[in-house]
Amino acid sequence: MDMVSEGRLYKLNWVLAKPKAGGEFICDKNIFNLFGRLYLFRPDLYEHRVSKIERGNRWLLSFALTSGLHNSSRTVS
Repeated sequence: MDMVSEGRLYKLNWVLAKPKAGGEFICDKNIFNLFGRLYLFRPDLYEHRVSKIERGNRWLLSFALTSGLHNSSRTVS
C-alpha cells in the first residue's frame, strides 16, 4: 500500500500500452475500471499490484491526488 501522512490518496492510472502477455493490474477494490485501461483507486487503503509481464511492454501514465485534512485554529475575540 502507498501511505500518506494524513488525508486520502487517490491514483488515476491510464494504461497507454498493454503487454502481449501478463501485466494485469490487480487491486482489492477499484473506484472504477474503464475497459481495463483507466483505473481510479485508493492505494492508501487497498493492496494493489501488477502481474509479471511475460511478453512485451506496459506503458502507464499515473496521476496522484492527495486530499488532506487541514487542521487550523482561530481565536475569535
